[in-house]
Amino acid sequence: MERVLGLFFSSFILSYCAWACGCLGNQPAISRGNVASFTRQESHPNVPRTSEQAASQRHEEPRPLQRRSKVRVEIVAIGDELCYGKVYDTNSFWIADQVTRRGGFVERIVCVRDNVSDIASVLKDALHRKPRFIFITGGLGPTADDKTREALSAATGRRIVRRPDILEFIARRRNVPVGDLPPHFAISTSSLEGAKCFPNPAGVSPVTIIDQGPTEIIALPGPPWEVYACFAARLSQMVQKVTGYNSTSMRVIIPMYESELTPLMTKVMREIPGTYLKALVGEYTRDSGMPVEVMAFGATEELCRETCDTAVEKLRLLAAEKGRKMIEVPQREK
Repeated sequence: MERVLGLFFSSFILSYCAWACGCLGNQPAISRGNVASFTRQESHPNVPRTSEQAASQRHEEPRPLQRRSKVRVEIVAIGDELCYGKVYDTNSFWIADQVTRRGGFVERIVCVRDNVSDIASVLKDALHRKPRFIFITGGLGPTADDKTREALSAATGRRIVRRPDILEFIARRRNVPVGDLPPHFAISTSSLEGAKCFPNPAGVSPVTIIDQGPTEIIALPGPPWEVYACFAARLSQMVQKVTGYNSTSMRVIIPMYESELTPLMTKVMREIPGTYLKALVGEYTRDSGMPVEVMAFGATEELCRETCDTAVEKLRLLAAEKGRKMIEVPQREK
């Protein structure tokens, strides 16, 4: 009877941990450091911790970008609605994925309210760390709660200026005289002194790029479809040119616990340069197993695919040595 109760209690704890990690995984990320500090230390009565597993967890996981100079990136999402938890911060998630695909290294993601001093403080802190890029989304509209331009002015010491060239572009796109445009467009199209501006393919507020020494601040509008269009039109190639790298990823599922997978993933990363493997604990299910994201970085897409395939095959063989079979997840199902 005691053994039955013990097994029931262990199953309950594992289910609860998987549920809790899943909930945490759906929350907006405040910063890479905070997220990285959370590690689930799961255990199972039938999976004893070996000395090999304990040793592997004492060492920092190898990072794919340690062998070259990192193109460091920070992302700042602005809006009261984000901090109230009423709107998902999909922009930061999407930008982080796009930057990573192009070889960038996202170090921080921060959400901040529509407050000039708070936004300026976050930007000054980020500039002090001297990342290569700071992406900002939101707060570029014409309403009273759109504070991004004011905060940028406070953080950089640059004046807010009107951009008649952007207004003229919008007028041509709409096939109307500039004078027929809504009056608030003059505010929406304004920027910062000395900044580069590129028209928004899907909206009014332009992309503003501010050169602050080693860092370029890139201010984007808030609506996701405008972020996607602006990034595709201008920023994708800009990031790619700076990094000189690409990346690709593949997801696999292995019926193992995280403590079992950790030494296998560490071995793959150490033996195959330019790879990063992560067990997605929040998506673990007892029926199928643990999803693992396998990422590869390289100078070309072809090299990335080859490296990723090599890493997946290596992980497959290591899992097979433990008597476990890997399942590859088709790209469209990720």
